[in-house]
Amino acid sequence: MNSNYKRLGQYIREVDVRNKDGKKDNLLGVSVSKVFINSIANTIGTDFTKYKVVKINQFTYIPDTSRRGDKIGIALLEDKEEALVSQAYTVFEIIDTESLLPEYLMLWFRRPEFDRYARFISHGSVREIFSWEDMCDVELPIPSITKQKAIVKEYNVLVDRINLNNDLTNKLVETAQAIYKQWFVDFEFPNENGEPYKSSGGEMEFIKELDKDIPKGWRGGTIGEVLATKGYIRGPFGSALKKDEMVGQGIPVYEQQHAIDNHRNFRYFITEEKYSKLKRFAIKKDDFVISCSGTLGKVTVINEEDPIGIINQALLILRVDPNKLNPICFKYFITSNEGNNLLIADAGGSAQVNIAKREEIESIPLLIPDTSQQNIVSKFLTICDDKINIKLKENDLLKKTKELFLTKIATLEDSL
Repeated sequence: MNSNYKRLGQYIREVDVRNKDGKKDNLLGVSVSKVFINSIANTIGTDFTKYKVVKINQFTYIPDTSRRGDKIGIALLEDKEEALVSQAYTVFEIIDTESLLPEYLMLWFRRPEFDRYARFISHGSVREIFSWEDMCDVELPIPSITKQKAIVKEYNVLVDRINLNNDLTNKLVETAQAIYKQWFVDFEFPNENGEPYKSSGGEMEFIKELDKDIPKGWRGGTIGEVLATKGYIRGPFGSALKKDEMVGQGIPVYEQQHAIDNHRNFRYFITEEKYSKLKRFAIKKDDFVISCSGTLGKVTVINEEDPIGIINQALLILRVDPNKLNPICFKYFITSNEGNNLLIADAGGSAQVNIAKREEIESIPLLIPDTSQQNIVSKFLTICDDKINIKLKENDLLKKTKELFLTKIATLEDSL
């Protein structure tokens, strides 16, 4: 053991307070993201007196690590005075918070190195368990309380900046969606006099395909109509892209999570040789990559900075012809409530829900403004998108900095 490392067991104690009053409020679970979440357990007929009480600044973790991938479910209660958790969970607290800060210890638990250690130590023939004794045997550096506070403060600066950027991004997204609604739903875009088109008497005409009135000069179309030639690309069959063909470095493989979480962290790669055989599944700038299985209809748009790669079998590429419809207009259609609901409306499948068939997706109706109006609205939407992308890039750097910070906690010297 490193000389400045201490055994955690001397700083913590298990807590087992039962909900003897039978309260039913604030029933929480613990996620592998290391936060408390509202429980989704079926509690009909449940004896709530068996549940454990967790109080503010106490920890809860899930000893059973069998079905949680490479993460350990553990969280610190910070925003409630008390809550309830399953009797299968372990609750514990720090004995003396003048020696060890709960927030500092939680930073240690957020480290990927802790997850790897806990998964390695977990044992059991039927279920793998990270026991209370195993938790007590964890070793970590415990500097002075002043140093701990400084470390927590530095980490929180990063977290606060990420949260601020998330808030700004959400507001920008709301602005872009409001612009889309103004133009494509309410038809209140500015006319030649700068007045709202529809409410100021702009000429409308009924379109049978859409079953509604739209501005004169606009027309109804379908997704299939605005796609480029060979612009519908479903990922390769599983037999064409097997996990045992993946390599540590090479051409990246886009997965469901890239569409769901809109990130560019890659787990799997293929060789140049394999890529040449699957090149028809490669992404291009302005492609719309869509999740097709399980979590449906999540969309990520490929930009010029994204690495060239191929999609896997759980993804779909829709490639729009910019001469038929500006891609950014398509983006806000396919991510709007109306467009996204249409995209996933005909999903099917018995065991696993899958996105609708090609002919059903290509037949989805959409509005096509005249070219001049497309150009105008696309400028407004592009301004929002550019600002959103700046904030997303900032957050990517901040998250990497945060991860690096957590990794370096183990090497920080007690200089304060």
